[in-house]
Amino acid sequence: DCKMYSQLLLDGKAKQGVQLGANVRNEFALPLVVQVEFNQVSKNTYTYSDSLSNYTQLSQALAHPLGADFKELNFQINYRYKRLILDFNAVYAWVSNYGGAGQNVQKASQNQNSLENSYTLGFVQPSIAFLVNPSNNLQVKLGMNKRVLANQGNEQNTSYVYFSLVSALNNLYFDF
Repeated sequence: DCKMYSQLLLDGKAKQGVQLGANVRNEFALPLVVQVEFNQVSKNTYTYSDSLSNYTQLSQALAHPLGADFKELNFQINYRYKRLILDFNAVYAWVSNYGGAGQNVQKASQNQNSLENSYTLGFVQPSIAFLVNPSNNLQVKLGMNKRVLANQGNEQNTSYVYFSLVSALNNLYFDF
């Protein structure tokens, strides 16, 4: 089962975005899920002088977490064998952050030629889990997160190993 999906955002000549993705499930009789996705949004796409039109609610962005002016590639693979779950997620993003506006969708970029706040972000998360209770998806999980943030020759690496107890419960409240 292979599904391809896309979204296109057009709002004038300079404000645009695109999402392209593919999701492959259970091909060749394997309990395997593979997903690849590309996202791109041009600078100032979400900014408007009118606060009713700037893609926010209660001063929180409704847009992508990276704001605008970025390119992002996501990759996820998930394999299940009986109650054993192997999962791998990877994200690579390039955020140009012209004029320092970057992730603040309420602020328009002022200097269109400055790349001083631009950065790249890499994120990798492999994990292994055991499904304890299928009725509520209760899992015991062991994983690792590695994040690399690079900006003008500076590089920040963050890595940690985690152990968790995970369940799928209904979220009946608003989470800001």
